Amino acid sequence: GVAKADQPAVSCTPFTASNPRNAILFTFGQSNSANFGETRYTATQNVVNFNIHDGKCYPSADPLLGADGDGGSVWGRLGDQLIASGAFEGVLIIPIGIGGTALHEWTTGGRLHPRVKFAAQQLNLAGIVPTHVLWHQGEDDARAGTASSDYIRMFTALVQALRDYGINAP
Repeated sequence: GVAKADQPAVSCTPFTASNPRNAILFTFGQSNSANFGETRYTATQNVVNFNIHDGKCYPSADPLLGADGDGGSVWGRLGDQLIASGAFEGVLIIPIGIGGTALHEWTTGGRLHPRVKFAAQQLNLAGIVPTHVLWHQGEDDARAGTASSDYIRMFTALVQALRDYGINAP
């Protein structure tokens, strides 16, 4: 989560005003959300990475700041594609994923739930409101045999916590 020397901060201001031409993606879950891809990618469009650890924005270059892995990510590629498609003119990525994690760790009362709350607080301080929440998780729970009913209960609690923290994005 520490800024790289070759990556100066950029302004977060374009993402603080409500602008339907900006996508603000709050992304978390396990490895596929957390810089564990084989190839690193640097976005070529107006794709920006919000780092929850310092509350600043940086150009989107893998590994993204805020998630725990040191490899590649899908998020910069997604941002470039969203802009190239004409759907958006700017994309802000807020990654907080941690590889190898199960839903019970992220939901209310779990060991990683304070990370969710902290991220929401940092976004609130920066005046940034997510337009989308992208949850990529399930492999760990599938391996563990988590019952569907338990997964639904825990996921519903996590979504409610996001709502309580002011994140109302789908």
